[in-house]
Amino acid sequence: MINGVSLEVDTILGQAQSTMAQLQGQRATLSGAASKIGIVGGAFSTIRTVISAIQRKKNKDSMIVMLVCVLCTFLMFVYWIFK
Repeated sequence: MINGVSLEVDTILGQAQSTMAQLQGQRATLSGAASKIGIVGGAFSTIRTVISAIQRKKNKDSMIVMLVCVLCTFLMFVYWIFK
């Protein structure tokens, strides 16, 4: 009877060790994935910064073009009046 219990305990301990090894492997996989996700997130923040800089430049350029158009329209109107 003691031998039967000892075999059962050995079986359970073997299963527990196998489960622990599998969980450690999963932890290694997930920690590798987490670091890769962190790297990608850092790249996206850099990309987001570049895109916002481009957007600011575009808005500034649009404002300049609009002011030039208004100025040209005004000058044409002044020319038309004093012609």
